[in-house]
This record gives sequence, structure tokens and C-alpha cells, in this order.
Amino acid sequence: DAVGGEDGPGVVLVRGNHEQMLIDLLHGDEAWATDWLAKGGDEALRSFGLDADVDAMSRLRADAEAAHPELAAFVLDTLPYAVWRDTLLVHAAPPPRVDRLADLALDDEQMWHAATFLASAGVATDPAYAGYRAEGIRRVVMGHIPQPDGPTVLHGGMSILLDTNASAPANSSGIISASTRPSHRTRSPSLVASSLRSG
Repeated sequence: DAVGGEDGPGVVLVRGNHEQMLIDLLHGDEAWATDWLAKGGDEALRSFGLDADVDAMSRLRADAEAAHPELAAFVLDTLPYAVWRDTLLVHAAPPPRVDRLADLALDDEQMWHAATFLASAGVATDPAYAGYRAEGIRRVVMGHIPQPDGPTVLHGGMSILLDTNASAPANSSGIISASTRPSHRTRSPSLVASSLRSG
């Protein structure tokens, strides 16, 4: 139970661009191998005792399944978003013109881009985000864009950018972050958006 049960609250992991690049690699798509390795993927693989070079990417899935079968399951269990009360938690930004949360899929806007959302009036009032309001969403918590001075509050307190750039060498916050990226292709259509609600 990702939300939690009698033992207390669970942990919900929202998928970001780095996790998606690893999933792509595990499925044999090596297009982002060099970029992922350079942005922390090498350290992640070494922490699992796996080879961390571009040449090893062609055998990553086999190596990972042999040494750490839980790795693929762990990464694949990440969600495109999570909902807690009236708050949407998403990696980069909620894309505009989504009619239902069930339609929210892992795509460029959600994984890599935030400019449209940041330039908007936010989920609570902007017409382009009416679908979220219809689903009860009023607030957004997002990462992806490093905030080295701490969380940034926008849209009249209804949006929080929470990325401490933990991947930077001088950062020891322990909060996972991702760097910005100018563009990326749309994620696999086989990924189905999921939502979690907690009262």
C-alpha cells in the first residue's frame, strides 16, 4: 500500500526525468545513457555495484536483474504524480489543459519543462488548469528546478518549488533533485498515470 496502512504512512515516490532515463535504459533505450551517467547515474550504478560506463549500458538490465532484481521494480513503482488532499505533487510541472488526473501521463511538460506553468496564474485560478480544479486540486508541489536558497513559493502561496539541487557537489541536503533540460521526447505511451488520495 503506497499510501500507508495500520503501520503508519507509506512513501510515495514521484518519477522524475532521472528515473525515467533509467527506466528507458533498463528497456534497452540508450539514447540518454551519456547524459544520465554524467548527472548522477554513474554514482547510482556504482552504489549498486554495477558498471557505470556507456559501454555497460547495453547489458544494464541483465546486470541489474542478476545483481539487484529489486532495482527495476523500485524504479518502475514510481508514479507520474501523487495527490495529498488538495495538493498535486509532480516532478517538473503539471501540463495545462488536462481534463482529468487520470489523463495525466509522463510527458515532456511533466518531466522536463516548467516554463508554461511558472508563467501561468497557477492551478487555483488559471483557466488552462481548470481540469485540476475540477478534480479538487488547488496547490502544486514540484521539483526539477534547483532552488539553492530553499523552497520558493509562487502563485499566491499555492505552488511550491522544492528542489535543493542535492546533486550539486557542495549540497548535502539529501533531497534528490534533477537539473533542467531544454527538451525531451514524449514518454512511452505504455506508462499509465496513477493517482493516490489520502483523506
